[in-house]
Amino acid sequence: MKSFFFLLGIFLLVSCSTFKKNSKNSKEINLFLYKDPSGDYLLKREFFERNNKLQLRQQLLQLDGSSIPLEKSITIANIGFSKKRKSLSIRPQISQFSIWFEKKKYFSQMRINIKNKSLDLLLVSPEDKWNGKSSEKFIGGSVFCWFSQIPECLRRAKLLRKDESSQFSFVVVWDSYPYYTEQYQNISAKIFSKAIVKYDGVFKGSLKYNIQVDNQFIVYHFSESLKFEKMFWISQGISLTKNSN
Repeated sequence: MKSFFFLLGIFLLVSCSTFKKNSKNSKEINLFLYKDPSGDYLLKREFFERNNKLQLRQQLLQLDGSSIPLEKSITIANIGFSKKRKSLSIRPQISQFSIWFEKKKYFSQMRINIKNKSLDLLLVSPEDKWNGKSSEKFIGGSVFCWFSQIPECLRRAKLLRKDESSQFSFVVVWDSYPYYTEQYQNISAKIFSKAIVKYDGVFKGSLKYNIQVDNQFIVYHFSESLKFEKMFWISQGISLTKNSN
């Protein structure tokens, strides 16, 4: 866990030290009501864009006000430019994810390896199958979004366009890999998944976008200014709604 707090320290240091220097930087802290088949929870999302980096810290909490998280994660992505595609690119830099199953802690870390064009994976858990180090080569693409960062990543990549006749490709990076296979049904056990985002019009005042990934459909809702409001993953029984209180 020392590495988690070390990364958290970097996250907060960068956030605090650069926010005033660049007026284009942004900061968003929101609470969401999270529902899945196991119950209702509170999800705290702290998003920062600093020095061409997308940074998100999440904590899944009980509704009773407990400060002890059931899950927690930090994800950081780099914003750049693809000379080959002549377009903006987003690449994962590092993630750390912790979850507790039956009061036992499961931890994963992914870090980009530029030399090998891969993500290096570290797993620490009570189970032998989820321990050790490995590496996963990148697949083709210019926009790679950590799963937890999808709303902000697509917004920053300018893929949230009001165009019902077009669809845009990107790659989902599962920052909760491999533990998400215990939570989600009919999802491939891999770090990278090709995905498509398509605008689906206005629904009750919100901009609606459908995302297809691994033959699953996830619906995201945004405000007119493209602020993330809701997510519905019907096949998994999951919903995420911004807390208005």
